[in-house]
Amino acid sequence: MADSPQRAVSTPQTLPSIPDVDLQPGPLDDFLRDLYKSEHVQKSYEEFLSQLIEASKAGVPLDTSHPFSHYFISSSHNTYLTQNQLSGSASVDGYINALRRGARCIEIDVWNGKNGEPKVVHGWTLVEPIEFKIVCEAIAANAFETSPYPLLLSLETHCDYEQQGAMARIMHETFGDMLLSRPLNPFKVLPTLEELKNKIIIITASTSERDDDTEGGSRNNDEDGSDAESIKSDVSDASKASSERNSGPVEQSGQAEKITDSSPNPHLAALGIYAIPRPFESFFNKFSLEFNHIHNVSERMFSKLQNKPPSDIDVKDLPDDEKLTPRAVILHNSTYLMRIYPNGYRFNSSNPYPPLYWAYGTQIVALNWQKVDKANMLNQALFEGTGGYVLKPDSVMNNGEQLDTSLSDNIHEMTRKFKESLHMLRSSERLKPTTHSNAEPQVKRTGTLNVRVIGVQNMPIPSASSIEDPSELKPYVKIEIIQSHVEDKRLDDIGIPSKSHVLKETIGRSKTLRGPTAVWDYCQKCNINSDLAFVRFKIYHNDGIFGKNDPSLWWASRVGNFKEGYSLLRLYTMNGAIADPSVLLLVQFSWC
Repeated sequence: MADSPQRAVSTPQTLPSIPDVDLQPGPLDDFLRDLYKSEHVQKSYEEFLSQLIEASKAGVPLDTSHPFSHYFISSSHNTYLTQNQLSGSASVDGYINALRRGARCIEIDVWNGKNGEPKVVHGWTLVEPIEFKIVCEAIAANAFETSPYPLLLSLETHCDYEQQGAMARIMHETFGDMLLSRPLNPFKVLPTLEELKNKIIIITASTSERDDDTEGGSRNNDEDGSDAESIKSDVSDASKASSERNSGPVEQSGQAEKITDSSPNPHLAALGIYAIPRPFESFFNKFSLEFNHIHNVSERMFSKLQNKPPSDIDVKDLPDDEKLTPRAVILHNSTYLMRIYPNGYRFNSSNPYPPLYWAYGTQIVALNWQKVDKANMLNQALFEGTGGYVLKPDSVMNNGEQLDTSLSDNIHEMTRKFKESLHMLRSSERLKPTTHSNAEPQVKRTGTLNVRVIGVQNMPIPSASSIEDPSELKPYVKIEIIQSHVEDKRLDDIGIPSKSHVLKETIGRSKTLRGPTAVWDYCQKCNINSDLAFVRFKIYHNDGIFGKNDPSLWWASRVGNFKEGYSLLRLYTMNGAIADPSVLLLVQFSWC
């Protein structure tokens, strides 16, 4: 394998600046003043408090010299929706909100619209549509406001030939030089994150499977004429013929109109360069070994991959224990892209549990961002302060060794290499860092972690509570430490589950106190043996009604993204907004 390129390291992305610390007289202020005196710091009390706020901001230097398939990518599903999956309106606010919150992969469902203009809508639902052009304009204005790293647009296209061409024209006109419209080099390798900065990558189907002369999805884009002017001319020429074919009725609200010509338009297909969706059938077929494919897999399908061997006949000569798909999933995802999306029955915008898929090296776990649930909290915990990309750890990167994608034209050789790597993965004693390691220098993520929650200040009254006086609040805090856990002992030595992946959760709860400001000084200790572990705090009011309380405030972080010592945390409300500056949580992290 060639020497690894010189590492390009980007400065950590941090939270935006916040107002001065609003600490009020009370038990938490008393604790901090005593701490300030005992530390003998040569600065003012206000500077000391500001230092504690700064310590809470996530920010890990990111090595950007790896292919972009080596990273977890913050991703949104059905981004245009702002409520549930069945009603309401599609809105550009969904895109603006997701981009400002750090999403680097967003989804656009596109259908035929009136007057030849494509629209964005959740097909066959009551959702009101918006124009595709307006969505693209909102994306262009916000694409790189919070992160310079590439933005992936996952297109679910239901348009006819003509309106597919209109989609391509609109994207060329709106995104301009931001749009990645040609390969960056002639080699069959994915570019690095550094090379793709400030670029918009389109996830869209290719026509290569219908073209026997075009192997592996590659095209000579210099001959495509795929720019806005040529597309506009071609679409105009096709318009008359298309209108004769499209005799179906114009859609009613929330229903997709009849598609009479869904042949792939080459101008749109030409934008599928580094992320071409391919249906999953086996890890050993032609499309699964193309260097630029991406497998879109539902959470239901993924559960089958966890437990069943691939059905492809090419693996019949492998020993039974080499057919275990989990190993193949990790090997595939160490080199190629995979995207997981929620099942269709999640009408209320609930989500699958992302750590499950991250543990298999899945780069893109598309979540419904319309509500704040555990999945979204952990997603924020992983990506907070990162610019939307996190380098995958060695434990999900096949010892740091990837398949040589330059061989993707030779299906037999690629299959042989894939099987050979599966054998090596099985025989390896443990996943060890190599010279091509994804390990982050000077970042501690494993060991015995001690989490100490000192107290909260100015907890607001929960919206569902019947109390009116803050002095009647009865706050308590729950500490959750969430990490990967392999249940199958037969494969425990290499850290890969053969049947199912479960999560180990260590949960502790403080005593209940009274009043909006409380000092619990509660500790929770846990042995961290996973490099994908998380800490989450949830603060409750104990209203004693039916024995069930809903959290009012929360905060979460990946283990290792916080600094050792004391931190003043700005908390989040249950709608995902940052709470009032006076609402603070004092904690202490330490490694034993």
